[in-house]
Amino acid sequence: FEVTVVGRDFSNFDLDGVKTISFDLSNVNEIPSLVEEVGDIDVLVNNAGIGIRKDYDAYPEEDIEKIVNVNLKTPVELITLFAPSLKKRNGRVVNVASQAAQAGHRDIWYGITKAGLINATKSFAGLLGPEGVQVNAVAPGPVETTMIACSKYADRYESIKNRTILGRIA
Repeated sequence: FEVTVVGRDFSNFDLDGVKTISFDLSNVNEIPSLVEEVGDIDVLVNNAGIGIRKDYDAYPEEDIEKIVNVNLKTPVELITLFAPSLKKRNGRVVNVASQAAQAGHRDIWYGITKAGLINATKSFAGLLGPEGVQVNAVAPGPVETTMIACSKYADRYESIKNRTILGRIA
């Protein structure tokens, strides 16, 4: 099997045998060309996501557009455009949402978009399931990424980490 990873920066990516495509997933209008480049697939994992450190009452419109694009519009567009391929192959879709979708989040647009992604997952499961495509979402807690490392709420993640069974963030 072949694995293709789409991302903006592969400077710290060290997996051999994996095809990489540099692409900014906030550019929703360019996704059709990405889908064409990737070709037919069996599994789609919508793992890209961003949070923006802005207060709810000081969120610039361009930041709202970027977070809505990456966290919600892009996964919907990718599922829509890959659906013919996924239907032919009894494919699978895994959307990475967040516990913030149910619990709320200080980055209001992050929580909103992740809740929307869960709703989109349920909708696509109903639409594509009868055609052989399994669509699911996972909703992890904090994961050690640059989004967490740069968070102005780092103290919050430390308390969450201390409540986990293994005493760590994923």
